[in-house]
Amino acid sequence: MSIERYYAICHPFRSRESRQTKKHAYRILAMNNKQTNNRIIMINGIKVNKQTNIEHQIKNK
Repeated sequence: MSIERYYAICHPFRSRESRQTKKHAYRILAMNNKQTNNRIIMINGIKVNKQTNIEHQIKNK
């Protein structure tokens, strides 16, 4: 819904029909999935780095 609101505010004179296509819907879904996957990868990467950092600290003592 926020994407539709963005277009309504920033591009009010564009035809709404041109945005309401299957191709546009698939693009939006792909962008959302990519952003979600990137966040998950980043969070998991941070957890792994914290664990290895703790292991290095224990081994160095």
